[in-house]
Amino acid sequence: MSGLRLGHRLNWEPRLEQGLSLKQEMRLKLRQSLEARLGMQLSLRLELIDSLRGEKYEPKGKCPGCEYRMSNGEIIRGFNQDPTDYTTGCPRCKTRFEPKLVYGMTAAGRVEIPFFCSTQVLAQMANTVGLIRMSPDRIRNEYMTIYHSAIAHYGSLKAAFVKLGREYPFVERDPKKDKEDWKKKIIPFLGRMPDTVVADCAEVSVSVIRRMRKDRKIRCYRARDHADDN
Repeated sequence: MSGLRLGHRLNWEPRLEQGLSLKQEMRLKLRQSLEARLGMQLSLRLELIDSLRGEKYEPKGKCPGCEYRMSNGEIIRGFNQDPTDYTTGCPRCKTRFEPKLVYGMTAAGRVEIPFFCSTQVLAQMANTVGLIRMSPDRIRNEYMTIYHSAIAHYGSLKAAFVKLGREYPFVERDPKKDKEDWKKKIIPFLGRMPDTVVADCAEVSVSVIRRMRKDRKIRCYRARDHADDN
């Protein structure tokens, strides 16, 4: 009888191990898919910001524990979305550390600052007295980490303040000065990201972006259509 039970146990063990292996593989694929999607969304937004503002942003996440260079998606996914925790987590050795954001218009004039997650930057904006009454230039000069992290995550200060339920009274990009040039700059991004994201970066209403996209017969963005993009 004991031999029969042992045989049953031995027969089940390979199946159990196989089941666990499949679950682990599925979790890994889901994690990689999420990281790829997050990374693609951030990279496209930063590309659009560069096109509209002429300013380049590059998140940096080199793990001090194993020296692994994290992708944009891994940096974003590694954040705890905790206003008091400024670290991201290395997917390989699990070390937590503070990522950086490199910004600047030219390679010679680029600066490295802390990179806040989307939750942290909103908390900083909400807790900084009088910030909403400051001009974009003043915020950039006096609170550069808040300014650049807000632009990187939300496309504009206006869009970031909307997340806080506030209306920012300043215009960061002068539509009259740009004339129609900004429209040409956003065309390559239509349909590749949500209309709301393009609108936030361009500081215009989403209806303007939607109309531009439809006039060009470009399909609206759907995440599943870009699941395999990298």
